[in-house]
Amino acid sequence: MELSILDAVGRVNETQRRVLGERLAARFGADLSGHWFAIWGLAFKPGTAIRELMRTPVLFDGRNLYEPGEMVNLGFEYFGIGRRVVHPAATAFEESQVPALVA
Repeated sequence: MELSILDAVGRVNETQRRVLGERLAARFGADLSGHWFAIWGLAFKPGTAIRELMRTPVLFDGRNLYEPGEMVNLGFEYFGIGRRVVHPAATAFEESQVPALVA
């Protein structure tokens, strides 16, 4: 039985939600009580100055829209789904030693 395109999109979206939850738990711990998260969709404007409003400037980029190095330069801890973890204080050598997080 063939899957329709909508069925395939639905499966990918479910996987992305699961992976995002796993990445959040890996970064902040299994108990996410007391944490506040903002989830941006297609309506989010990349030029928005949001970093100043964030207590902990961590970005989980589910669609890999942003350049990791640029996000670090802007002061974010960056997690791209399927990309290497980029920490603001890490050197280029340290970053090259971190395996990619692949879903």
